[in-house]
Amino acid sequence: MNIAILRVWSSYHRVRDCLSHSVARVRKEGAIARFRIVRKIPLRLAFLWAHARRSLGLYGKAYRLREQVAIANQRCLLPNASLHYTWTAQRRELLEFYATWGQSPQLQSEIERCAELLGARAQALVEAGKPLIFAPLHMTSDVVSVIVASKATSLHTTVVVSSNASQWNEQARALGKVDVDYCSVESSSKEIGLNLATACMDVAENKRDLVVFADMVPDYTFHNSETVQDKLSCHLFGRPAYLHSGLLRLAKVTKANILFFYLYYDRGLQISIFPGVEYRHASIMMPQIIEQAITESPNDWLLWHRHCLYFLNEG
Repeated sequence: MNIAILRVWSSYHRVRDCLSHSVARVRKEGAIARFRIVRKIPLRLAFLWAHARRSLGLYGKAYRLREQVAIANQRCLLPNASLHYTWTAQRRELLEFYATWGQSPQLQSEIERCAELLGARAQALVEAGKPLIFAPLHMTSDVVSVIVASKATSLHTTVVVSSNASQWNEQARALGKVDVDYCSVESSSKEIGLNLATACMDVAENKRDLVVFADMVPDYTFHNSETVQDKLSCHLFGRPAYLHSGLLRLAKVTKANILFFYLYYDRGLQISIFPGVEYRHASIMMPQIIEQAITESPNDWLLWHRHCLYFLNEG
């Protein structure tokens, strides 16, 4: 009797494992087929489909929750602005796909144009004999901003990021012929120090481009650091605020000029570039530039959904 039960139990597990493998294989093949189909859809049609889904309410709960926070923040800081946060988030996902895996010719052309404009401004600063750090803002797409910065010069590019760098993997970067690597602030302190030390030495000798997002919110470091040296006290939108000071410290170490810029979308990808800022004046200019950019293009800023933004309560 016991042997019969064991045989039945063994047969059940074999059948279950076979079914699980079959389902997994079908799902994988289906995902590959969908991926190949999506790559052939023009970017413009993908935009139209996203608009249609949003109009019909066919988008996830996570979008709705983030949008509620985003609209509340927008009403506090820019009450006269009109925000379409869900579309901003969906557009970002589409742009990042078509800039990497999708390889949209239209988007590639727009990226090259933005990179050419950024490169011309960067070249003028480099010719002055000072190192340079690119400081994009979290607008339109982080990934596309990195691609634009990496194509602006012929130097290898290192990007200092807080998270999600692995989502755009080496294979995707190779498709766009983009020469970048990442240094994540979520790695171990020893690893970060070694990576940044090497990068900073190369930047100081004009052998490497460094990309550091200027408007990174300080709450990660604030809650995970034993010191208070990771944030800059300033004023934004008429109220006391804190900015992450990583960019300022890296610029000071390398004695580099900082080139702030952001991408926005207006019938195609566009770029707005600020005048170069010397590292000595960066602590004064950075809050002004961030506030100006958000005010100019609120519908392109990607961080509206952050609960604290730059207004931390240390009490």
